[in-house]
Amino acid sequence: MNRKVLFNAIGFFVNIVAIVSIITILIVYKTDIDGYYITLWILMALSIFNVVLIGFKEYFVKEYHSGKYTLAMHATYCVINCGSYYLVKYADGYESFFYLYWLLSYLGTIVVVIMFLVFNKHVKDDKPKFRVNR
Repeated sequence: MNRKVLFNAIGFFVNIVAIVSIITILIVYKTDIDGYYITLWILMALSIFNVVLIGFKEYFVKEYHSGKYTLAMHATYCVINCGSYYLVKYADGYESFFYLYWLLSYLGTIVVVIMFLVFNKHVKDDKPKFRVNR
């Protein structure tokens, strides 16, 4: 098994485990604030894990195989969920407006992921341009 396939399999497995755990937590906690915090932390950790995994994959494979906007996608949904966490923590009102917080974080994450996947699919040059110092 080559390294590229190994890193892709690890990333796929971790993403599936995170999605299943988020769905399980949503079923168990329903709309409780603790479940909301846990799912936000899982999404933020998943984003950071994916960025680190892409870095390791590029280091060990020595070729750029990720889409042009993949790193931006992971960073953006990490920022959205981090902002959602601090918004709930410091703005309060979760009990009365919990559906707005859920829409902001989860619908925002889904929209960002779909948007960047479309960008990656329709980009003409799928490798980022790096400027090398001479």
